[in-house]
Amino acid sequence: MNTTDLIKAVQIADEDQVEVAKIQVRDVVRVWWVAEEAKLEKSFTWGQFSKSFYERFFPKMAHKEMEE
Repeated sequence: MNTTDLIKAVQIADEDQVEVAKIQVRDVVRVWWVAEEAKLEKSFTWGQFSKSFYERFFPKMAHKEMEE
């Protein structure tokens, strides 16, 4: 089960979704997220987190394929 499915299945409140994702990320993604979080003045929403994650870790061609 991926994080998005988990968040939907467990009905995690909007304000807690990024916190749930944070505990699941590891390795390179963890390093990336710690750096992103350090730049923030306020907390990210799940939508902002997802968008930033996909832009960082998926090539543009993969974005188009996922949209289709």
